Amino acid sequence: MKAPLTPATLIQRLSDVDVDERQWFDFVMLYTPVIRAWLSLDGVTQEVLDDAVQDVFLRLVVFFRKNGYVRGRARFRTLLGYVVRSVATDAFRVSQRHERQEEALPDADLFPSLQVAPDERVDRMFELATIEAAIDAIRNDPELAPLHRDVLNDCILGEENPTVFARRTGNAVNTIVRIRLRLRERIKRHAKSLEKL
Repeated sequence: MKAPLTPATLIQRLSDVDVDERQWFDFVMLYTPVIRAWLSLDGVTQEVLDDAVQDVFLRLVVFFRKNGYVRGRARFRTLLGYVVRSVATDAFRVSQRHERQEEALPDADLFPSLQVAPDERVDRMFELATIEAAIDAIRNDPELAPLHRDVLNDCILGEENPTVFARRTGNAVNTIVRIRLRLRERIKRHAKSLEKL
């Protein structure tokens, strides 16, 4: 999609601290379809696309407030294209990082397999019982935040993908991945302390 022509006065007004709502609304209405078209990629959810569009506008405002607008320096479309590429690259890197983190943390490794030789089965059953006791203790902890409890139930025990969970609950993916990692480590620590009893 081709970028519309933007009146230079509108861009200059956006660099002012006192931009009014109508000017900002006009600008957003003019450029949202263009930015969405430039950012649209296969497999990108509506929420991710909306966040990326907002990030583009935020970066533009920061740029205008910091540098102002000099008409002869560059065309606005060039600046807009640069910002959109930057946001798209950042979004792609973040999504790749989250995918690697999710793949690196399979929750199945928390629970020992019972597919072992008969003489090892009793030890594995003890390990499993210890981990289940640790999970119950953590789940019943009154100081456990509701979001942490939901991550434990849905992402660790329920095997829901952290990205899907984050989108469903309106949280940042990296926050959910961090909570999941901390809960897994807490479960392992608690299970080890129970084994010593």
